[in-house]
Amino acid sequence: MALAIPPLKASEKFHLFVSYSSVDAEWTHQLISRLEADHMGLRVCLHERDFTPGRNILENMSECIQQSQKVLLVLSQGFVKSRWCLLEADLSLFGACLERKPVIPILLTPCQVPLHLSHLTYLEAADGRFYEQLVQLLNTPNHRLTRPPPARHLPCPLYSGKTLMTLSCINRKSLPSWRVGTFILGLQETFPTHKFLAVAANIFFCPLLIILGVNTLCWFRRFSKKKMREITLKVGEANVLLASHSVMMGCETMNKLFVLYVLLEDCKRVFQETFEGPEAEAMFQQALRQFSSSYACCLAHKNFPTHEEGTEGAQGHLEQGLCFCQFVSLQLNTRLGLTVHTV
Repeated sequence: MALAIPPLKASEKFHLFVSYSSVDAEWTHQLISRLEADHMGLRVCLHERDFTPGRNILENMSECIQQSQKVLLVLSQGFVKSRWCLLEADLSLFGACLERKPVIPILLTPCQVPLHLSHLTYLEAADGRFYEQLVQLLNTPNHRLTRPPPARHLPCPLYSGKTLMTLSCINRKSLPSWRVGTFILGLQETFPTHKFLAVAANIFFCPLLIILGVNTLCWFRRFSKKKMREITLKVGEANVLLASHSVMMGCETMNKLFVLYVLLEDCKRVFQETFEGPEAEAMFQQALRQFSSSYACCLAHKNFPTHEEGTEGAQGHLEQGLCFCQFVSLQLNTRLGLTVHTV
């Protein structure tokens, strides 16, 4: 039976966006070739065929997903290990919540399905009725598929400063922690001399234990701050490499990491105008190493520092909040002794 393809809307270019791992490329291409051969007019978006060359990969992902009627995820162990596949899945689910875009997962091989995808009902590729079920779903208009209630406002799914994901330490519960116990000194009927010795021992040792505890706590705090400084610098070095992909990470604690989409071209241009020659690139990279992690955390929490005199006169490159070059300027002013507060 021929597939009655739902017509494309004015804002749509594809009937289907397919996200898959390169490990599963051969199987996926065979499936798409069969669909396109059986159903003339079916338009499928594949990243190696339809992404715009030279364009930022995140922008390609977001735009192609937005221009597709449905999204197909080919789940496998290779898909789970691919950071780009998981990011495409995140963007797909984000669009599904806002625009009621159906997401169709296919379980190609057994794998540990990520928690944020585990609520989806998937098709099994090993099922004999798999192809028939897939065709039926493609044939069903979006408004007839189960969907969440309509959203009142539909903001852009990908914008500068958007948090892509928040990563928490997987072994957080097993990390060392302080445990406070309750100790009871059991004194039975003893001679007055023994009672006196017990009270004297408590008076002598309790201050020592308190001093030892305070010193240990202070050492632990200094150790934690030192570790956080080391981690922040390492995250900053990683951000130097990620900046060209418009991705930035922020380390809030030793077991929490933010990943954000941030456009830095305009801020980098400010550094090039302020400094000359190779020094501009060196200063920009140094700013990323020292301040990018803190800036990413501010973006994730939407909590920005601002100078007491105000930053209204300075035009930034971010619609809501401070851009990176403004943030760096304020941090440098803070180190020079100027007052800064958060808004």
